[in-house]
Amino acid sequence: MKHLFLPCILIFITTPSFADTVIMKSGKTYENVRAGIKKTSIEFELDGKLITFAKSLVKGIKLKPVISKPPTNAKEQEEYDKERIRIADALQDSPEFSGSETGKPRLAILNFQPGSGVSYGEAETISNLVTQRLVKTKLFIIVDKLTLDKITKDCRIGEDCSKMVAEKVGANKILTGIITKIQNKYYINGSIIDKKNSKIDFAEKSIANNIDEIEIASDLFAKKVAGGILDFWDEPLFTPDKVNSIPFLWRSAVFPGFGQFHYGNQTENNLEKGKGVVFGIITVSLIVNMANAYSRYDALQDTYNKGHLLFLISANRSNIELFTYFKDTENFSNLKEGSNRIEFALGAFTSFYILNLVDAYFLGRTIFKKSESKQSTISLYPSRTIVSRNMDFQLDEQIHLEYKMHF
Repeated sequence: MKHLFLPCILIFITTPSFADTVIMKSGKTYENVRAGIKKTSIEFELDGKLITFAKSLVKGIKLKPVISKPPTNAKEQEEYDKERIRIADALQDSPEFSGSETGKPRLAILNFQPGSGVSYGEAETISNLVTQRLVKTKLFIIVDKLTLDKITKDCRIGEDCSKMVAEKVGANKILTGIITKIQNKYYINGSIIDKKNSKIDFAEKSIANNIDEIEIASDLFAKKVAGGILDFWDEPLFTPDKVNSIPFLWRSAVFPGFGQFHYGNQTENNLEKGKGVVFGIITVSLIVNMANAYSRYDALQDTYNKGHLLFLISANRSNIELFTYFKDTENFSNLKEGSNRIEFALGAFTSFYILNLVDAYFLGRTIFKKSESKQSTISLYPSRTIVSRNMDFQLDEQIHLEYKMHF
C-alpha cells in the first residue's frame, strides 16, 4: 500500500493544473480546462473528449497559465513565460473577447529608466515600443503618455512616483522598468505594480542580443507582461452580445422547434432542447388540426353541393322544395362554419410559426441591456523607432494620435 501511495502523490503533484475557464451564453461554465481559440470556435478536452463550440455560443473566457507548480528554476520559468505568451497571443488574435471598457485593466506605463550603458533616448524608445505593442493587444485601457508626462514631470530622478500616478489616473496596474546594456546585449527589465496593495505582482525580462533585435525583444516583453497582467487580473473577458441566428433560423423555418432544439443541443441547454420538443409537438398538433379542418370542409362542401342540387331540381311550391330549401340553408351554414374553422386553424399555425421564428432569432441574445455610460478618450504620444545602420544608433520619431469614443 505504501508503494502505491507515493506514485499517486507524485502523479498528483506533476499533473498540470488546467486553469482556463469557458463561460457559455446558456449559463454553463467549464472550469479547469486548457482552451484552444480557433478562428471561429473554441475547443478543449473534457473527460477525454474534445469539445468544440462556435464562438457565437461563448459568452466569456478566462485564460490562465497551465502549469503543474510555481516555477523554481530556469526551465520551469521558461514554460511559465510560454504560457503567458499563449494567453496574450490567443486573446490578441480573438478581438471578439474584448469585454467592456470598465472590465479591462487600466494600465499606466511609466517611462523606462536608463541603466548602465543605456542613454535616455534609448530607454525612451524601448519604452515607446513596449507601449505600442500593449496598445495593439486591445486588452487594456492604456493611460496616454501626455497625461503621464504631466503628472511625472515633477518627480525627481530615482523617485518612486507609481503610487501617486495610480491615484491620479485611476490605474489598476503600473508598468515600470529599467533598460541596461552589457557589451552588445540590451536587457529589458520591468515590474507590474498593483494599485490596491502597492506591491509588485510580478517581474518580467527580455533580452536583445544586439540593437537589431530591440523590436523583437520589446514585442516578446509586451506579450509576457500582457499575459501576466491577465493572470493576476483574474476576470473573464466577454464577447459582445452578437449571435449568428442563421443556423437556428433556417432549421426553425423548415420545422418549428428544430432550431431551438439544435441550439439547446449545441449549448447543452436542456431548457432550450425541451422547448424545441414542445414547439415540435405543438406544430404537429396544429398541422393535424388544419388537416382535420380541411377534411371536414371537403365533406361539408360535398354535402352542400348534393343538397343544393336537390333544391334546384325540386318542383316549385312543393313540400319537397320547402324541405330542401331548409336543408340547403343548414348545409350552407355548416359550410361557412367549416370555412371559418380553416381560417382559424391556418391563422393559429401562421401565428405560431412566426413566434417560432422570432424565438429562434433571439436565441442566446440579451434583449434588455443595462445602460452603459458614454465616454470618449484622446491619446497622443510620441513614438520613436530604432534604425540601425552599421551599428550606428539612430531614432526615427513620430507622433501618434488616437481617438476613441465608446457608446
